[in-house]
Amino acid sequence: MITFTDNSLFRFFMKKQFYLLFGILVAFSSLFVSCDENGPDSDPTICKITVMKDGDGTVAITSYIGMSVNVLIGNQVEVVATPAVGCAFTGWYLSDGETLVSTEAKFIFTASENTTLIARFTRLSNLVDGYEYVDLGLSVKWATCNVGASKPEEYGGYYAWGETEEKSNYDWSTYKWCNGSYDTMTKYCTNSSRGTVDNKTVLDPQDDIAHVKWGGTWRMPTKAEQDELRNNCTWTWITQNGVKGYEVTGPNGNSIFLPAAGYRDGTDLDRSGGNGYYCSNSLNEGASFSAYLLNLGSSYYALDDGGRYYGFSVRPVSE
Repeated sequence: MITFTDNSLFRFFMKKQFYLLFGILVAFSSLFVSCDENGPDSDPTICKITVMKDGDGTVAITSYIGMSVNVLIGNQVEVVATPAVGCAFTGWYLSDGETLVSTEAKFIFTASENTTLIARFTRLSNLVDGYEYVDLGLSVKWATCNVGASKPEEYGGYYAWGETEEKSNYDWSTYKWCNGSYDTMTKYCTNSSRGTVDNKTVLDPQDDIAHVKWGGTWRMPTKAEQDELRNNCTWTWITQNGVKGYEVTGPNGNSIFLPAAGYRDGTDLDRSGGNGYYCSNSLNEGASFSAYLLNLGSSYYALDDGGRYYGFSVRPVSE
């Protein structure tokens, strides 16, 4: 144990201890600064790529997780922008929001410096008689929602073929255009064994639910128009806002969403969330008790036909 007999000697000793401690702290401080200066942010071989969005849609950096990643300078980077239904992608912009760098939704570039890219989406303000449509690059414009719905993912109403109101019980006994059975059709019939022949094969405007509810040029699609949608678009089974269905992307890159709304038989709602049934305005001429429709499942999208009394979904079209 050290014993001090002189106060000046004590003060001298304590001053030495202070300078020693101060020197240690300065050394550690220099070490931390050195580590920080040579961290990933200052690595001359690495830059940060960040993607953001302006509007309704999603953005991603291919092969990476997250919206901001570090990549080696000189590497190729692919960024992808996907517009939401009813929206369109307009371009990739730099962080100033004014400099356009690409109008391609899938944009590939060489990483050279820290870069922030903003994908800009605009909502399509295409309206016909107050109802929104998407131009898919086909012969007709397709509505963004089902009849009876206000959003693309809402199921909407269920309608028997040629009827213009929903009801509590869907059955031949309640069907408007027969006398209680599939072989007693009173309208839209091409075979005498199925009822009274009138050779009508396309719904009259007053029996077309899309035209009755929405008016103007809106109507149910024909069999041929549904077939065009099926054969000329890319179909992707997705979940949108918790609802399963198909994202249907046209040749021009625009898309609509068809929810798997199921169908109504009797008083029941069947197969909702797993299948969708979208009725056309076209009678099955070989079997007058049925009409053509799109039959959708997670692994298929087929042109089919169904009994006229069932309650099916309707997605309108316009010229």
